[in-house]
Amino acid sequence: HLHKLQEINLRGWLLGDGGTAQLSNALISNSTLTSLTQLDLSATSVGDEGACSLAAVLHSATHIKQLAVLSLGNNME
Repeated sequence: HLHKLQEINLRGWLLGDGGTAQLSNALISNSTLTSLTQLDLSATSVGDEGACSLAAVLHSATHIKQLAVLSLGNNME
């Protein structure tokens, strides 16, 4: 029932750029995430590469229209 999922909170999970790329692929390939309003990736060790892959996905994923909050704080390398 992912169509009802409104928030993904991965704050503090050490995803890094590789994990963020995998998350980005999951977001773009799962067209049922139409209710997603918040994505928290604070303190997940996201670098420039991961942020760029996430930005590309969010720009092109037409099914993620409701996203209002994207948290990327505390990701300084």
